[in-house]
Amino acid sequence: STNASSGSGTFHALSPRTLRREAHAAGLPIVATTVGGIPEIVQHEKTGLLVPPGDADATSRAITALLENPERAAAMGR
Repeated sequence: STNASSGSGTFHALSPRTLRREAHAAGLPIVATTVGGIPEIVQHEKTGLLVPPGDADATSRAITALLENPERAAAMGR
């Protein structure tokens, strides 16, 4: 993973497979863009939600949908 510093702290850039493994271990769904190998790792509507790259509105809607439906989010995080 790659460490980077932002104004709000440090974040880690993870490979798609590591991201899925970490999210699954934490019981969390993934919201990710449809770039590179991510669509092969994240199953839309099963392990997370996929959104078009650069589409902030779609990303916001996906996150909001999961926050408003914790049962759905929990099912995706299993």
